[in-house]
Order: sequence, then C-alpha cells, then structure tokens
Amino acid sequence: MPSAEPLPRTVIVAGDVTIDWNIARLRRVKANLPGWESGGSTRAWWQHGGAALLADLVEAVADELHESTGIDQSVRQAAQPS
Repeated sequence: MPSAEPLPRTVIVAGDVTIDWNIARLRRVKANLPGWESGGSTRAWWQHGGAALLADLVEAVADELHESTGIDQSVRQAAQPS
C-alpha cells in the first residue's frame, strides 16, 4: 500500500478586521514642566487588530508547524492597508 501524502491545509480566519493604533509620546529632553513642552513629540503606528491579528498569530503557528512537520498550511486573511 503506497504511503499517502498529507493534503495541504487551509485555515480561513473570519471576523471583524480592525486596525489598532499605538500612540507614543516621545520626549527629547527631560524637564519638570507641567503641561506642554516644546521638546516632545507624538508618534502613531498601526497594527492589525481583531480577526487580522488572530490570522497573523495563526499564520506564525502554521509556519512553525510547517518547519517541524513538513505539512503545507496556508492562512487566508483580508489584505492589509497600504
């Protein structure tokens, strides 16, 4: 009896796709001034949230499983904004 090759697996993650915004206040100079200071700035970065974040996590686990088992796995998710 020939050995059966494992079939590729596809994981589909569905749900609300959100964008999480991380906001950081950066200070250039330490000062003990209350309120506003001219040396500081604020930066914002986005990252996947909701179902998109879950799909990223599942994809990372699938990649690890592929390395250890050799089974092909793909994760389908919504496209990220450009």
